[in-house]
Amino acid sequence: MWVTWFAIFAGLFIIHQFAAPIPDGAGVEVEQVYSYFSLIAIGQCLISLVIRFLVVPRMGSAKNLCTAMIFGVLLAEGAGIIGMFAVPVEQTNERSLMLSMSIACILISAPIYAVKKLKEFISPEAA
Repeated sequence: MWVTWFAIFAGLFIIHQFAAPIPDGAGVEVEQVYSYFSLIAIGQCLISLVIRFLVVPRMGSAKNLCTAMIFGVLLAEGAGIIGMFAVPVEQTNERSLMLSMSIACILISAPIYAVKKLKEFISPEAA
């Protein structure tokens, strides 16, 4: 599962660095009309953090834990995808912000807290 998210983030990073290079800014006047995309991305990251710190620790079964974790990571990943494909290339600060928030939220959501519960989910007789 984490390999898939790593591949998507590697693709987003490549798009951010090479396919959509940072313009030099000489004589470029860009209106900030896409700020609502930033609000959507921030909202997604905040919901992801709420799931990580408030919902996941209270989960009883490993099956529900895994579902909540995947949903939280999905929301965090969406912020990076919105930044790459919905925000114009000229607004590199917004794009970089969304990618950085997305990566940070996914790293925070890493399942290091759930090793015992996931072991129970994979093989109940071993626990």
